[in-house]
Amino acid sequence: MDVSARHLRLLTETSAAVNSTLDLEEVLGLVASKVADALEADACFVYLYDEQAGELVLRATHGTRVEEMTRTPRMRPGEGITGSAASDRAPIMIPEQAHLDERFKGFPNLPEDQYESILAVPILARQKLAGALNVRTIASREFTQDELDLLLAIADQVAQTIEHAKLYSEAQRRVAELEPTVRAITQRR
Repeated sequence: MDVSARHLRLLTETSAAVNSTLDLEEVLGLVASKVADALEADACFVYLYDEQAGELVLRATHGTRVEEMTRTPRMRPGEGITGSAASDRAPIMIPEQAHLDERFKGFPNLPEDQYESILAVPILARQKLAGALNVRTIASREFTQDELDLLLAIADQVAQTIEHAKLYSEAQRRVAELEPTVRAITQRR
């Protein structure tokens, strides 16, 4: 399959995943694996921004399993390469020796220094930071402009998913709050 067809398939499959469920964890896991496959990357990491803590929290991976980690990696915007992409609200690509970049932040339970290259992009929901997404390769690699554009398009879809999940969660909370009142009213009739 040629590159254009693979990228189109990724966009189509990501759209389908985003619209198939309101389970954010499931969608993020699908995005991580599909992005890594389509871009022929060895790993994909999806971080979501926890506004209360002011941190990016690793929520899904492909290439390194979260279950194997004893502590979930977290970083502030501006920390690490991915955190820098998030705070700058701009992509960062390092084609080789990413672990030697001055912005690199290592985690003891995440073997990131095995990857030579990284392409990190912010996830923005209505210009507001919602997270960050990165792909990595073990071999040195210069990502193309098409791959960068594709990853930005996927980040936009992930941002929409986050917004939908928040709205759904808020609606569920309100329904739970109103249930006792509705039950009491229907019992009186």
